[in-house]
Amino acid sequence: MLQESEGQISPLSTEKSQDSFPETGGIDGSAKIPAFLLVIWGIGAAVMALGFFLAYQRSLREFRTSLPVSDELILRWLKEHPLKRKLSVRYSDRIASPSPTACCGR
Repeated sequence: MLQESEGQISPLSTEKSQDSFPETGGIDGSAKIPAFLLVIWGIGAAVMALGFFLAYQRSLREFRTSLPVSDELILRWLKEHPLKRKLSVRYSDRIASPSPTACCGR
């Protein structure tokens, strides 16, 4: 804070105010971020992670209701292009576009 007296500006105090927000710094202390912003960021990150987890669970439920495809062209392509992992081609009336899915090594 600055104090103006007789046209000159001088600092009121060089000491840190007691009512300021606690700050955290980087490794070298150059980047100071108020602690309440870190708390808000952490809450936002947790909400986003929960949202992604719930969306994944909903999609996994949809995937489990799908049926295996028995089209000759697809089965022939799978035989001609062997993979290290087993690939399952499935069909669902609820999902309009193809999507590769690997569920935790299953």
